[in-house]
This record gives sequence, C-alpha cells and structure tokens, in this order.
Amino acid sequence: MPHWDLNGVHDGAGAIKSSVHDMSLFVQANLNEEHPLASAMQQSHVPIRIGESELYFGWQEDTALDQNILWHNGGTFGATSYLAINKEQGVGVVLLSNYCFGSADRVDEYLDAIYKFLTKKDLYPLTFLEPVGKNILESVMQNQ
Repeated sequence: MPHWDLNGVHDGAGAIKSSVHDMSLFVQANLNEEHPLASAMQQSHVPIRIGESELYFGWQEDTALDQNILWHNGGTFGATSYLAINKEQGVGVVLLSNYCFGSADRVDEYLDAIYKFLTKKDLYPLTFLEPVGKNILESVMQNQ
C-alpha cells in the first residue's frame, strides 16, 4: 500500500510514523515512574470530566481481568495499530500491522494467531481489533 500523505488538517489524526521499538519505549515511559517523561505521561492517565463523560488525553479506558487498562488504536488503508497498558501490573502490549485494506480482517487473522500462541486457545469467531488486543493483554497479565 502506498504511503498516505496526511499533510494538513489530518496530521493529528494519523501522521505518526513509528516502529515496535519506538512504541515499546513509549510503553516504558507510561509505565515507569522513574522515566524522565513520567510526569508528563502520568497527566494523560488522569480522566477529565466533560459533561457526563470522563475523557483522557489520547486514551480510551477499559477493564481486563477486573483491572483498568488504557488503550489507543489507529489505522489507515495499509496500516493498523493497537497499544494497551495495565499500570497495576506494569504490562503493555503493542500490535502493529502494515497490512490492512479497508478492514481488519487480515489483522484479525494475525492477532488470532498471536492470541492462540499465548493462550493455547482459539478465538472464534474472529473479533475486531480492540477485543483481540484486550484478550492478548489479559493473557500477558495472567502469565506475569
């Protein structure tokens, strides 16, 4: 898939280019309270009440194994990403794919294979990216 040029108003929604190494450093900065960027990262982990909603700077909140997780995902034609952190256990998951053509079907197949490898269980039927990433995070949390 050719690179998308997101110059202009869409830059904030998808002009980030990264690698698993870079995203692993980002996870470490979010989980390690001794990291030089920890104070800035911690600010994004605190929800802000807006009307009836509690929102985070760049994060969505969910639960996994009765613990809070923060996650974010993204995708364009040709790329899909998912990152989740569990601060209580100090665990993070980064999933990046350079294959996606308008749906997460192929990504789901790969994530299902990762989940099967980690848990020795099949996901059936295949699910969307967020639940698969959440299940992978849960399996990592259980194996700590």
